[in-house]
Amino acid sequence: DKPEHINKVVESHPWFADLYTEVAYFRHHPKEAIGMFSEALAKLDENTVNYMIDEMKEEIAEKDEKLKEKDEKLKEKNEKLKEKDGKLKEKDEKLKEKDEKLKEKERELEEKEQEILELRRLLEEKR
Repeated sequence: DKPEHINKVVESHPWFADLYTEVAYFRHHPKEAIGMFSEALAKLDENTVNYMIDEMKEEIAEKDEKLKEKDEKLKEKNEKLKEKDGKLKEKDEKLKEKDEKLKEKERELEEKEQEILELRRLLEEKR
């Protein structure tokens, strides 16, 4: 606050004169200083909000990208499952066909056994 100290500082650092003038002005006009401070805080708040919004947008974009990747993987897995399901159906059909053939062979075998039994019976009758 002493003029001698201020003069020494301004002589050694001339750029300080402008700063001291502003400080002295605001000491006598505190409402303007508070208004300026309030404006700076409002701008800082606005910048903070904008920064947070930008950060959230980036997070959302990253999560969207990850979801798209997961969707693609799920689609691939679904396609593979459909392929496997188709193959299983084919194998099931083949098994049904083989089962029917086996049943047919069993019927034929049964008929032949019946024929053999009949032939044996006839043979025994002839003896």
